Amino acid sequence: MSKMTALLATRRHAWRRAPLVVWLTLVWLMLWGTLDVATVLGGVIVASVVVLVFPMPPITRRGRLRPLRVLQLLWWLLADLFTSAFQVAWESISYGPRTKAGIVAVPVPADTDHVVATAANLVSLGPGKFVLQIDREQRVFYVYALGMQGEEDAAKIRREVLEMQSWVVRAIGSDEDVRALDHLGPTEADQPAPPSAPPSAGARPTPPEEDR
Repeated sequence: MSKMTALLATRRHAWRRAPLVVWLTLVWLMLWGTLDVATVLGGVIVASVVVLVFPMPPITRRGRLRPLRVLQLLWWLLADLFTSAFQVAWESISYGPRTKAGIVAVPVPADTDHVVATAANLVSLGPGKFVLQIDREQRVFYVYALGMQGEEDAAKIRREVLEMQSWVVRAIGSDEDVRALDHLGPTEADQPAPPSAPPSAGARPTPPEEDR
C-alpha cells in the first residue's frame, strides 16, 4: 500500500513539473530559432534534466485565484500603463534632460513570494518607474521613479505602488495576505518605510525626501 501511495505521489509530482518542462522547451526553441524534431527532442531532454537536477522549492503558502479580481487588476493595469506613458511624455516635453528622478521606499503588505514577485514585475511594467530593489526582511520596495519634484510626488508614487499591490493581493493572494491589507492604514502610504540602504543607480538619483 505504501509503495502504491509513493508511486501515485511521484506521478502527481511529475505532472506538476510538466508545465515547467514545456516552458523551458519553448525557451530552448526560441534560443535556437528553429523548429524541427531534433531541436524539440533536445529541448525536452535539456528541460527535463534541468527540472530534475535543479528542482524548484515547494510553495508552502498558496494563493487563491479570483477571476473577477484578476479582470479588475488587468483593467487597472491598462489604465496605469496609459497614464504612466502620458506622464513620462509630459515630463520629457516639459523638462527634457532636466527631468528629475528619485528612489521611493514603499511598504510591502504581502509576504507570499509569488505575490511579491508579481507586484514588483507589474510595477516595473509601465514606463516611468520600476522596482530597483526588494528588501524582504524589512518588506520594502525601493522604486525608482521619474518626475520627482518633491515629497508630494513621493507620496503619490507610494500610493500608486500600494494600490497596485492591493489589486495583486486581492487577485492572487492568500487570505492572510488579503487580511494584511486591512492592517495597512489609510495614511501609511504617506509615511516613510523602514530605513535601509537602497542600491545606487547609475545617475545617483535623489531620494524623495530632498529636492534636487
